[in-house]
Amino acid sequence: MHSIPSRRSSVRTGPPILPGIFALALTVSHRAGAQQPAALAPAAPAAPPAAAPPAAGPQDDLSILKQQLDAQRVEIEALKLKTQDIDAQKAQLEELKALQDAANEAAASQAPEPLKIYGFTDFGWQTTRAKEGTLLANFYDNVNSSGYVIGNLNFYFDAQPIENWRSLVEIRFTNAPQGEIDNFGGIAGNFQRRNVEQSDPHATAINAPMWPGTTVIERAFVEWTRYQYLNVRVGNWFTPFGIWNEDHGTPTLIAMALPQFLLQKFVPLRQTGLMLKGSVFLGEWQLGYQGYVSNGRQELTNYNLTDRMAFGARTFLKRDTGDLNATFGASFYAGRVQDKQVDVIGVNPVRFDSHSSFEYDEWAAGVDVSLDIGRTRVRSEGLVRRVKYRPGKRPAANPLFGPGSYEADRYQQSAYLLVAHQLPWAGLEPYLYGEVFQQPTALGDGIANLSLGLNVRFNQSVTWKNQASRAFFFNWLEHAPGNPADNNVTSFYTRIVVAF
Repeated sequence: MHSIPSRRSSVRTGPPILPGIFALALTVSHRAGAQQPAALAPAAPAAPPAAAPPAAGPQDDLSILKQQLDAQRVEIEALKLKTQDIDAQKAQLEELKALQDAANEAAASQAPEPLKIYGFTDFGWQTTRAKEGTLLANFYDNVNSSGYVIGNLNFYFDAQPIENWRSLVEIRFTNAPQGEIDNFGGIAGNFQRRNVEQSDPHATAINAPMWPGTTVIERAFVEWTRYQYLNVRVGNWFTPFGIWNEDHGTPTLIAMALPQFLLQKFVPLRQTGLMLKGSVFLGEWQLGYQGYVSNGRQELTNYNLTDRMAFGARTFLKRDTGDLNATFGASFYAGRVQDKQVDVIGVNPVRFDSHSSFEYDEWAAGVDVSLDIGRTRVRSEGLVRRVKYRPGKRPAANPLFGPGSYEADRYQQSAYLLVAHQLPWAGLEPYLYGEVFQQPTALGDGIANLSLGLNVRFNQSVTWKNQASRAFFFNWLEHAPGNPADNNVTSFYTRIVVAF
């Protein structure tokens, strides 16, 4: 027979009736408040009470919230992955675009430009002083005078219409020959100075003045550049001799002026003909050459009056890496020079006599050295020229050396040394320049030139150049009349140079 449980025992073990009834009441009350009818309806028969769902406990709410948070974390991680993919794709696209731009730039740099125009100008002030009454002080107008000058106004027209072909034309504009002495007065006749002033035919007034100047074709040639070891150039070009003749522009020169052996034309400044040039690399060194045939000197005319070709060559060994750069060069030129005089010796029929009044063979050889040691630049050249006249073709000599005398065969020598140093501030580059050369003149056959200069490089395009020099005349191999030292001359030049 089963025992009847006590009241204490039934309270401890029975189902939670009161809490369940209380929860059910709360649920029904909440639903009734949420669903209020618009109008009262007849009461329906009471349905049997449905079993109440189990109430959600705190543990169930935390589980649901955790699941929601986990789902949100998954979505956030997915969004992060998508964002990273987008960023990676964007970075790849930017990298590809940069590579494409670099390739386009490289292709553009290698592709020939149809036409490039560049050049340089320089303007400044200068003064030259010599002893009054001397030949030098009276023969040149710019001695014992000072003033502002237009130095150079040079334009380059560099055309590359198709690959491996190039045409370069350099033009210099000047205001010469305005004011040049055409004839001296006194026993020489009537003094006359050149005047190029005229009325401007294109002006809007009939009395508008203009002063035409001379246009100088510095060089003009066509070049085939297919191979580094072989380029072909034809036209008018600077003679490849020494350091400065080809690189003659004011922005390139360290000193203000070219060496005197070029100004005195020991070699032709430019020639017209055919040139072969090229180079190869031997480790860090570049071995280059230039060889040519030409019409020779063109001081008298652009035509080849001798019917013989002049020829010459230059070779160099160059190292252009590191703090020590060096170039060693050797040059050679040979040619024949003569004039052509045509006289009318008959009129019925017309007859002519064509002959040359002078004719000589010449050759010149020189060596040059260029050194760049850190901030220091050293340039030096030495040259020998030989002139030998053909039999019966000697011109009359300077009457100051002896009336009735004729020019003799001769050697001429020249050498110079230039040292420049770039200071570490303000773009300052001081330099020293010394040159000595020998050639017969009425002022003495020995000339020495000492110069002190300062270049101020403001930037890559603008430079202020200054040079003070003193030239000394003396008897070297020949005896000139008078005292050569009376013609010593002092000069100062300053130029603002702009390359563009």
